[in-house]
Amino acid sequence: LNCDSDIFNPGDPPVIESLRTANDVYEVNPGDTVTIVVVATNPEEGPLTYRWTATAGEMLLPSDRDTVHWVAPVNGGRYKIEVEVSNLKDKSSEDEVEIEVISQTAPFVQITFPTEGAFLVQFSNIIVSASAFHANGLQSVGLVINDSLITTQGPNAGGNTYQFNYRLDLPAGQNELKVEAVANITGNTGSDEITINVEGILPKE
Repeated sequence: LNCDSDIFNPGDPPVIESLRTANDVYEVNPGDTVTIVVVATNPEEGPLTYRWTATAGEMLLPSDRDTVHWVAPVNGGRYKIEVEVSNLKDKSSEDEVEIEVISQTAPFVQITFPTEGAFLVQFSNIIVSASAFHANGLQSVGLVINDSLITTQGPNAGGNTYQFNYRLDLPAGQNELKVEAVANITGNTGSDEITINVEGILPKE
């Protein structure tokens, strides 16, 4: 005897045809209320039930219908809202939608090498290392020397560490080194700046 539950409770799961925000806007501010609508059909007789979950934020009651109101969290970032649609045959289907909550904060930037006040030899090659992060991701990260932009990099999909190869073709003495990051969506900038001491090379006699 085959004890597969489908033999005793045959049926097809609901079909989710669409899952979207009411105004097709997927970038919102913290605290905004977003209306999300799922359209599903039932191959079986009877009503459908809905169960909504979110990775953060608040679901306003009632949260067991085809339309739900989600309050975006305070912190920026990308959040998932998931819906499970079930029928009387205990068959269910799931889908999810992602919404970006905009953070107005500046990107975090920290230069990890060289360190503040470091002594470096003129015309030597160094690797400038920095950490940079923003809840909405970054457009670019740039190296600035003495207020001149040297080079930029796109976002690092593999992490928050950025490295720049640089030849210290700088005058002897104190020089300003800065790493600046630009956030996605808002374009807000954040930076970290240090002073380095370049030791000049004396000419050979």
